[in-house]
Amino acid sequence: MDSGEKLHWECKATGRPRPTYLWLRDGLPLTPKGHVVIMNGDLTIHNVQRTDSGMYQCVAENKYGAIYSSAELTILASAPVFVPNPVRVIATLGKDVSLECKPRASPKPRITWKRGDRRIQPNKRIMLLRNNTLRIVNSSRADEGNYACLAENQFGSAEMTAMLWVKEAMRVELSPVRVEVTVGESVVLSCKATHDTSLDVAFQWFFNQRPINFQQDGGHLNTSKP
Repeated sequence: MDSGEKLHWECKATGRPRPTYLWLRDGLPLTPKGHVVIMNGDLTIHNVQRTDSGMYQCVAENKYGAIYSSAELTILASAPVFVPNPVRVIATLGKDVSLECKPRASPKPRITWKRGDRRIQPNKRIMLLRNNTLRIVNSSRADEGNYACLAENQFGSAEMTAMLWVKEAMRVELSPVRVEVTVGESVVLSCKATHDTSLDVAFQWFFNQRPINFQQDGGHLNTSKP
């Protein structure tokens, strides 16, 4: 469990006469105190801490004997860590884009999104989802820049930087069409696309849904840029 959470364990046994219950931690009797509550065999620990870690046993007994049930409690406690960091995201102009914030931390950290030195305030176009993802609707060039996700808990803090680029969508202007040729003739199939000038584009050809390896076909097939 994460530190700060609430633990509730039930311990129930049958017997005649009705059994009584005793809880042990690491072999020693566990006595109710402060955040530790024992009632009718149930164990509740409020706001668990690392010192509550250990092997617990519930003992149910009557005058005819006793039985044991065991469980181990491990408390996770760590400052936030981001992997990887920073993050680079390319969005398509006019489309929605999501920036994720998923730190490793225990307990769950508080999340704050910033752009520059200003905290991001959600609006109709910029939303903070329940999983701490920042979602931008209908992205524009003005959305480009560096975003920061700050994660904090009682053990420390960490910050992730997300660099967002917004680029023009790629469009196919010329694509192969149905062609009939005579055996032995050559044929040229054309493919042309427009794309954001800041990005490179790569073309890949397929024959019957399989990628063509132009280095292994012996020169029968070849490709060239226009």
